[in-house]
Amino acid sequence: FMLLSTSEKFCRKIQSKTTPYLRSYHVTVNPYTWFTMDSLEDNWQSLLRAVKERDLMIEKETLRQEQREELRKAYAAQANKFSEWLETTKQKLTNNRYRLEDQRDLIESKHEEIKKKRAVLREIEDLSGHLEQSMIFDNRYTTHSTVTLAQQSDQLNEFT
Repeated sequence: FMLLSTSEKFCRKIQSKTTPYLRSYHVTVNPYTWFTMDSLEDNWQSLLRAVKERDLMIEKETLRQEQREELRKAYAAQANKFSEWLETTKQKLTNNRYRLEDQRDLIESKHEEIKKKRAVLREIEDLSGHLEQSMIFDNRYTTHSTVTLAQQSDQLNEFT
């Protein structure tokens, strides 16, 4: 934007010096160019409009990309946290150091916890739906897909 304002000042400076000079000699047509001062002014105004439109488009695209990035981060935060919980729970359930009674109690408590975590999985699925609607298919913040998380959750549920 700085370059445009500098260019505009330069153009205005030249125009302010040349226009009175040309008009003082009553020059209407320049035999060396087909441009007139009016056509140059029209071209300049067209350029300014095009730059403003481009800046608006860039602003909109920047906002869109920022929103998409926030959506990626939100999904990744939920998916990474849920995956970590799945892994921790699976490790606790498959640990054979417990007595049988303790294992049974642990499995029963984890079964209830797994049921409660279904709501988190639904939130992740909703975020995934928003990602798909926004045509976002890559997410550098996580390696976990909704399908994989759902499968792991189902396996854990079946285990309990």
